[in-house]
Amino acid sequence: MSLLNRTCPARVLLVDDEESIHSAYRTILSAKRNTGALDDLEAELFGEATTDSAADLESPIQFSITHALQGEEAVELAAKATVAGRPFEVAFIDMRMPPGIDGLETIERLWKIDPLLQVVICTAFSDYSWTEVILRLGSKDNLLLLKKPFANEEVLQLATALAQKHRAVLETRLQIEQLREANDRLQHEIGHRQLAENKLAHAATHDHLTKLPNRNYLKTVLAQRFDEQDLPPLQTDALIFMDLDNFKLVNDSLGHVIGDELLIQIAGRLQAALDEYSGHDSVGPAPVQNLVARLGGDEFVLFLADVESQDSAIRFAETIRTEVCCQYELGGNSVAVGASLGIAFSSSDMGSTAEQMMRNADLAMYRAKFTGKRCLAVFDQEMHAAVLKRLELEDALRDSLQDGYLHLVFQPIFNVASGKIIGLESLLRWDHPEIGTISPNEFIPIAEETGLIVPIGKWVLEEACRTIRQLNLSLAEENRVMVAVNVSKRQIVAPGFVRMLEQILRDNQIAGNQLNLEITESMIMDNPEEIVDILHEIRKLGVRLYMDDFGTGHSSLSCLHRFPIDVLKIDRSFVSTMEANDDYETIIHAIIALAHNLGTQVVAEGIETENQLGRLRDIECDLGQGYYFSEPRPIADLLGLLSGSETSLAHGFHTSNICNSEQVAHHPIPFTLGMLPITPVNTSFDS
Repeated sequence: MSLLNRTCPARVLLVDDEESIHSAYRTILSAKRNTGALDDLEAELFGEATTDSAADLESPIQFSITHALQGEEAVELAAKATVAGRPFEVAFIDMRMPPGIDGLETIERLWKIDPLLQVVICTAFSDYSWTEVILRLGSKDNLLLLKKPFANEEVLQLATALAQKHRAVLETRLQIEQLREANDRLQHEIGHRQLAENKLAHAATHDHLTKLPNRNYLKTVLAQRFDEQDLPPLQTDALIFMDLDNFKLVNDSLGHVIGDELLIQIAGRLQAALDEYSGHDSVGPAPVQNLVARLGGDEFVLFLADVESQDSAIRFAETIRTEVCCQYELGGNSVAVGASLGIAFSSSDMGSTAEQMMRNADLAMYRAKFTGKRCLAVFDQEMHAAVLKRLELEDALRDSLQDGYLHLVFQPIFNVASGKIIGLESLLRWDHPEIGTISPNEFIPIAEETGLIVPIGKWVLEEACRTIRQLNLSLAEENRVMVAVNVSKRQIVAPGFVRMLEQILRDNQIAGNQLNLEITESMIMDNPEEIVDILHEIRKLGVRLYMDDFGTGHSSLSCLHRFPIDVLKIDRSFVSTMEANDDYETIIHAIIALAHNLGTQVVAEGIETENQLGRLRDIECDLGQGYYFSEPRPIADLLGLLSGSETSLAHGFHTSNICNSEQVAHHPIPFTLGMLPITPVNTSFDS
C-alpha cells in the first residue's frame, strides 16, 4: 500500500533569470498546453521544432510549478515550502543568474534545506566543467545536467522520472521508518516478555518469602554437580538439612506475620554464615555453587561443594546451629528457637544421585530431631543399611497386592461382663516368601509414607466386609458379630473415601452397623476441622467409630463431644500397668465414667491376666480384647471358638503364647456363640 498520494501534482521549482524560459517550462509541464503561438515562440527560442510538439507529450503525473528568478528567492521559497510540509520534489536550476548567486551555490543552499530534492542543472554555457561540479557538490544520485537548448520531451521525461524517484525515495524512507518503529515496538515487547519470563523463572526457582533458592533450584544444582565428569575422585560435597524446633508454636502464639519475619531473619543469618564460610573455608580459589535454600515451611538446606573434609562441614553445621539457636526480636517479642540438623556427604557407597543425597540428609535430620532438640546427626552406614532395608520393603510392598502376600487375622472383642463375643478386629499381616514375616510396625509406616496405604486399605475393607458377611450368614440374628477395621488419616481424607466405603457395604450386602472403623486419637486431634465432617458422613452410613489407642495422644476428654465417637479403646499400656500402679486403674476408671456420661462405650486392649480382667469388670469396663483370651488368628482358626465347640477363648491357643497354661486353666468366663458350619474365607488377594 502506497504511503504517498500519487494523484497529487508533483511540486516543481523553476529557477531561471529569464521569463521566457519560465514560459517554456510552463508550456511543457502544464496540464493545459497552448499549441499555437507557443510553438512559434519555442522555435524562435530553442531552434527548429522537434517532431513531437509539447501537446503531443503525456506524463503519468501532473505538475504544480513554482517560479523563482534568482537563487536567493528559490532558497526562500524552498524553506517556506518545507516548513509548510509541502517541500519541492524537483528543481530545474539555471547556472547563470546575475546579479545574484549562481546555480551551484543555489543548489548547495537548497540541499541544506532538503537533501532529497531532485536537481536538474540547466545551462547553455560551460562556466563549470562537470568535474568541477562533482568536486563541489559531490557525486549525487539526485543531480542531473540538461543542456540548453533542450527538447520538450527531455524536460518532461526528466520532471516525470525525477518526481517519481523522489516519491519512491520518500515512500521507501517512510516504510523503513515504520519498520524501524515496528522493530522498536517488537524489541520493547520482547524486552517486556523476557523480563516477565525472567521473573517467572526466578519465581519458579526461588522462595517468594526469603528470596532464597527453592527445592527445584537445589535439585538442579545437585543434578549438575553429580553429572560433572571432571570432578576429582576424592571430591566430597556436603548437604545440611535444617528443621526448626517447635516453629508451629511461634505461628500459633504470635501469628503468621511474626513467623514469616522469623524465617526471613533466619534466612539472612544462614546466608551470612555461608558467605563467611565460602570466603575462608573452601578449597581452591573460589567456592563452587555453595548455596543456602529454603525447601518450604521451616526447612532449610545448605549445600557445600568440595569441602576440605567432613570434619570441616560438621564444624560449619555446628556454627549454623549456634547462629540459629538464639534470641530473635520480633514485633516487640523476644523469641528463642532451636534447630535440628542432618548432614549427608556425597559418597559412591551411600548414594550417587542428587535424590539419594537429599534423602540421606533428610533422614539424618529426622534422626537428630527424634534424638532430642537442637541435635546434629550425620548420615552413616547404619542409617544407610536402614534405608536399603526400607527400600527393599517398599519395593516388595508395591508387589504385595498382586502377589497375594498380605492377609488378615482377627482378634475377638468380647463383653467383659458376660463374656459374649460381640465382634472381631481385623489385623493386617504380611508374610513374604523371601524376606519372611514382616511386622506391621515396619511396613505400615512405609505404606503411609508412600501412599500405598490407600489401595491396601481399600483391599482390607473389602476383605473384612466379605469375611463378616460370610460369617454372619451362618448366625442367628441375635448372635451376629461386627468387624472392626483400622483406617489411617491418609485413607480417610483421600477423595471419595466415604463413597468408596458406601460402595463396599453395598457390594458385600452388609449393614453399616456390622462395620466399625478404628481411628487414632492423633488423627482427630491433629486436624480436627478437616476430619470432623468426614466422620459425620461415615456415621450417616451406620458405621460405628472407635477411637483407638486412647490416652497416648494429647486430646482432651472435654472435646470428645465434638466428634461422633461411639467407642473409646484404652491403650494397652494403661491396662498392663494397672496391677503394679493403682493410679492407672484410677485413670481408667475416670475415663470409663466420663465416657459413659457421654454415651460412649469403652474397650480395654491388651488384657493378659485374669486379675486385669477382674479389675476391669469391677470398674464396669464394657468390652475387652487381649492375648488372655485369644491372639489374632486366621478366621478359619476361630471357627471352633465361634461355633461353640471350644468352651473358652483361652483354650483356643497353645500355652506358648502370652497366656501361660495356668492362666488358661483358671480362666473363669465361658464364651459361647451359637453357629452353623461356615466355609472358611479365602483371604488372599486373588479371592
